[in-house]
Amino acid sequence: MLRLLSILTIFTSLNCWAPHYSDWSGVRFEDWKIAPTLASGGSFAEHYSIHNDQIAVLEHYEYARNDLINEAIAGSGVARKDPSLVNIYQFDGTDWNLTTSLLEPDIIEATPYVSPEEPSVIISSETGFGQSLIIRNDIIFIGMPSLGAAKLYAKQPHPTIPELHVWIHQNDILPLAVSLPTEGFGKRMAFSEEVLIIQNNQGALFVHKKNGVALKWELDQEIYIDEPCFSKDFELSGNTLIIGSKDGCTGKVWIFESNGDKFNLTETHFSPDPSPHPADSEFGHSVSINGDNILITHSRYLLDLHGFSGAAGIAYIGKKAPGLSLNVTSILNPNDAGTGEFGWDADILDNKAIVNDPYFSSVVDGSITESGLGMNYLYVKTDENTWEFLSKLDRSDAAALSYFGRASGSVELTESGFAVVADPYSESGTHPAAAFGGLYIYDLREMEGLHVEPIYDEDIPVIGVIGSLMLALSILTVGWSRTRKQ
Repeated sequence: MLRLLSILTIFTSLNCWAPHYSDWSGVRFEDWKIAPTLASGGSFAEHYSIHNDQIAVLEHYEYARNDLINEAIAGSGVARKDPSLVNIYQFDGTDWNLTTSLLEPDIIEATPYVSPEEPSVIISSETGFGQSLIIRNDIIFIGMPSLGAAKLYAKQPHPTIPELHVWIHQNDILPLAVSLPTEGFGKRMAFSEEVLIIQNNQGALFVHKKNGVALKWELDQEIYIDEPCFSKDFELSGNTLIIGSKDGCTGKVWIFESNGDKFNLTETHFSPDPSPHPADSEFGHSVSINGDNILITHSRYLLDLHGFSGAAGIAYIGKKAPGLSLNVTSILNPNDAGTGEFGWDADILDNKAIVNDPYFSSVVDGSITESGLGMNYLYVKTDENTWEFLSKLDRSDAAALSYFGRASGSVELTESGFAVVADPYSESGTHPAAAFGGLYIYDLREMEGLHVEPIYDEDIPVIGVIGSLMLALSILTVGWSRTRKQ
């Protein structure tokens, strides 16, 4: 009877029923979903940023240059694309509500004269508005990599309506007086207190600091290592910057530390596995840092070659105290037959970590029943150096081949107790889950320290258990054996 009550308690806590899996231990569904109706050519949630009770989400409208030219020729000689939007939603304690939309600036260009049938016309230009976003309490940075710029907006009281606020454009951040290429400036961004770092297409990072004038930022340093795999994902916390490798590389992670003036390279890391396989790749596919905790994923660590269940992916959590080398403390590995590419994206914050696997598939009786569903794994810190699996974060409208969480920067955790997973969708319906999709938000405020009791004992192969223990012991014994201290 007690066992039955335990099972009923777990199932009652689920938001809904979606029978995709044979293992229902610790599965949780979204508490809210944001998915607006789009106009023609629109897509939603390819990029977003969340901070406390505010979310900024890109609603993108495509730039079809030839279509615009034809429209201009057939009409008045001028054609403008539908502006992309950055929608800002705020949590009121019950729901997430749209508070404002920031519109893509109207940048226009003149086409060259070709012939009387195709004369010079004026069309709007591609800006890349919203391809990177950072929102904090009262400011938002919006990248425009197609133009090589970033815009800064600030939230201010409405001039006439009490208790309302408006977002006002303050200035543009431009790659002035730089020595490195500026193409794609604004592709990705990271922010910590008074430091803003902006990436270009090459992977170079431009460090900006406040110049003493309110809401003004100026270039302070350029960071680039002349290696083909430098850099893709990166994150900043305090005086520590962690940088991961580009796709398709064996993988490497660089750690820079600031002495209060400039960032200096202090460590370079490779996979800590003492017995790596030559086919393993993409160590550092996703990196995250919060305080002295660092999370690094190895998304194409081929599990079957190491005695584990599933296709690929493992992750490491380490401690990084200022001035000391990174020390791995925990290894995250679902050891699940449905694993596709665990570690596509990840985030760590305080005592929680989330790792995404967009290629997760349902497996029943050893056979894949639905491929490419996607899954997210939530971990909790149980003591100083131990992280344990807490729950799977799924969505209620899961669909095969929808690859839940495959967007760039798809998962985030917030200090206010939410987890977010993005599943972009488009008006054209090319996404298998286009009728679904959106921004999925999970309320973790009541989950602090919660451990969900498994519904039944998983039938994990003995070799997987032994392999997991051997790998953990070997890595924790030798530490980061393939670390090079600069």
